[in-house]
Amino acid sequence: MSGKREASRWSLWTLWCENTIIAGVARLGFPLSNGNVPMTLQKYGPEKLDEMALRVLDLAGIIRQMANESREQDIAELPLHDKKALLWLGNLETWAHKGHRDLDIRIHEAKAARRAKSLG
Repeated sequence: MSGKREASRWSLWTLWCENTIIAGVARLGFPLSNGNVPMTLQKYGPEKLDEMALRVLDLAGIIRQMANESREQDIAELPLHDKKALLWLGNLETWAHKGHRDLDIRIHEAKAARRAKSLG
C-alpha cells in the first residue's frame, strides 16, 4: 500500500477512534470541552455497572487493536492528542475507586443490619 493511502487510512481510523472515545466518555457523564454534560448523582445497579464495564472494555479493545495494527504495519509512532483522554481516564479511575469504597461501606452496613436482625 502506498504511503499516501496508508496515511489516509490511519487518518480515518484515528478520526473514528477519537469520535468513538469522545462519544463513549460523554455517555459516561464526563464533561466535554464545551461543558454541556452536567455531573449528576445517578443510581447504579448491577446491570448499569455491567454496561459501564463493557463500554470501558470496548474502548480498551479499540486501543489494543490500534496497538496491534500499528505493530503489524511497523508504524513506530502515531501522533494523538491525549491530554483530555488522560484527564478523563484519571477522572474515571478516581470515580471507580470512590464508587468501590462507597459500595464496600454499603456492603458492611447491609451485613451489619442482617446480623442485628438475626440476633434479635
